[in-house]
Parts: sequence; structure tokens; C-alpha cells
Amino acid sequence: MPREAARGVRQIAYTLVLIAFLKGCTPVLGAQEPSIKVEVTPKVQLSNTRGQGSVLIKVTTPRSPQNRVVCVILDGPMYRSSCWENGPESPLRKELRYTSLSAGEYVVVGVLEWVEEGSGKRQTTTARDTFRISGGEPSGF
Repeated sequence: MPREAARGVRQIAYTLVLIAFLKGCTPVLGAQEPSIKVEVTPKVQLSNTRGQGSVLIKVTTPRSPQNRVVCVILDGPMYRSSCWENGPESPLRKELRYTSLSAGEYVVVGVLEWVEEGSGKRQTTTARDTFRISGGEPSGF
């Protein structure tokens, strides 16, 4: 029995040490920088008869008092951009539809500008996605 009792005391001591360690790490673990997510659909499509296509871009950011501005940049054969203020009351997800895009490969970059707690220094976080609009070849019919 003394051996089992010593083992039980060690397990309790290890548990208490682990809890103290995790409590000490909580500010570090909780201090994550704001994030942004960009999703494009469809990823690949055939252009219409005019050689154009359209995409839906979903931009997701968590609600945070640190957030300031979100910009979405669409770069490829055509360039488009859109920016808006983003704060604690802003929606978590915003959808943008771009139409009449020329055939080609595109990169979509989402940029979230936020303020670092404590220092007030402005930072940016980015996310990327890609898509392709394939130009239709004229048929021989």
C-alpha cells in the first residue's frame, strides 16, 4: 500500500504542476493574432461564350476589437480590389461576387489590418486562394 500511495501522490503533484504550467501559458495561448480566411468558388470553370466567367469569394474574419480594415485583391488578367472597415460589430463572413472576368489564372489575397494590443502598432495578416477561368475554344461545328 505505501507504494501505491506514493504513486498517487506523485500523480497529484504532476497534475498540479501541469495545471500551474498551463495557467502560466494562458496569456500566451490566448494572445493569438487575428486571422482571415479566403475561399473562392468555383476553383476551375469554363468561360461563357464571351470568354468570361464569375466567382464567389467568401471572406471570414473573427469579430475582434483589434480588427480595423479588410481588403480583398483579385489579381490576374483583370485586377479588382475591395476594402471595408472591420471591427467588433462587423459580420463574420462577407461574400463578394465578381462577374465578367476574363479567362486566365487568378490569385485572390485577403488582407486584414489589425492593431496589436498594448503597443497600438498596426499589423497585417493575409490569406490566399487561386482559381482559373479556362477560355473556350471555338468548336469546328
